[in-house]
Amino acid sequence: MSKDHFVAQTYLKHFGDATRGGMLHAYRKSNDAPFPCWPKDVCHEWGGDLNLAFLVDRPELLGDFRKIFEPHWNLSVANILSGTVSHNDKFVVSGYMANLMTCAPAWRRVGVESHNRMATGFLSFAKKMKEKHGGQPELPVEAIESLQRSEIGLDTDADYIKAITTRQLLDHAWCTYNQDWAVLANATAQPFVTSDNPVALCWSGNPCEPMTRFLSITPRLCLSVTYKNLSKTRLDINDPSRELTKIPDGMVTHRRVNVTAAKFINRHIVQCAEDLVFSSTESTGIAQLVKKYARYRMTPEYVEFPGNEDNSMYDGVIIRVREVSHQN
Repeated sequence: MSKDHFVAQTYLKHFGDATRGGMLHAYRKSNDAPFPCWPKDVCHEWGGDLNLAFLVDRPELLGDFRKIFEPHWNLSVANILSGTVSHNDKFVVSGYMANLMTCAPAWRRVGVESHNRMATGFLSFAKKMKEKHGGQPELPVEAIESLQRSEIGLDTDADYIKAITTRQLLDHAWCTYNQDWAVLANATAQPFVTSDNPVALCWSGNPCEPMTRFLSITPRLCLSVTYKNLSKTRLDINDPSRELTKIPDGMVTHRRVNVTAAKFINRHIVQCAEDLVFSSTESTGIAQLVKKYARYRMTPEYVEFPGNEDNSMYDGVIIRVREVSHQN
């Protein structure tokens, strides 16, 4: 079993310090000890490209997906730096971005927590309906009551969540491909940082407001994607090649950021990092930023709403970025 990088070395190498031979400057949210490291030594997991338990028909599916996009990353980055973004470049970045925003350990943790809470909500509602209408003789009422009292808990297998998101990767890529993009150039004294959860989330949590995601591409370049057009979320499975030749619905604009905007983006990147933040420069300012937001993580908030009919409800999760009481 190999050590597979959930954040590719190809991506991380763009944040290497040229004065240190390409080493990264890493900062931990879990302690105050910054350290230098090579891209090959971080953001990896044993057998990360495989899912033997829940993708029995094709356990190597995630690795195969990554192999489609990662080899083209450097060329697409070079094209973006030159100011030209072709449809192919947009799809390459969308594909690898889909992997980063769903298959990193941070998102698996969020997926596990979300599934646990949704399942608990479903069981609690089922118990309520049994009490009201009877039936469901096999429903484990005592266990549900213990669950409601937090005496026991659910523990969804992280590989199950990984399998679900792996099967949805092309849909995530297609959705990102069709959004409006802003390519943000940064010539300030505040270079962009990245992390072990590179796609940062910026969202109020209001379903009526669009979500924005930031992905640093290099210390001087960041991609901002605002998810407004969610109608194009799935490829035509009958003829995906026909859709891939289409002009994407979203536009690409190029902007320059000032120091305030660069700090704003870096703050979100640090807050969304699971533990490690990477910089191309050694900086006390970045160290202080990591320390300030060390207890921030992406967390799911379970919500319920009454349905339009009796004996019905809607439930779901809102992903928030906020301070947590302990490190997950």
